[in-house]
Amino acid sequence: MDENIEFASLLMKLVILLTVVLMAVSLVAAPESLPLLGEAMLLLVVPLFVFTTLLDLAVSWRRRS
Repeated sequence: MDENIEFASLLMKLVILLTVVLMAVSLVAAPESLPLLGEAMLLLVVPLFVFTTLLDLAVSWRRRS
């Protein structure tokens, strides 16, 4: 079970990293469209970051128990 949670956490971290890279590339390529794209990306990244943090805390809590 812990391996599945760690794998899910790793995949979400990868998605967060790729989203940040996409935002950086879009800032360079088309800075005028960033406000529209940036809001949507933040709505994706923030919940993923919170959920990933909760998963990491759950894994560390289960290991301590």
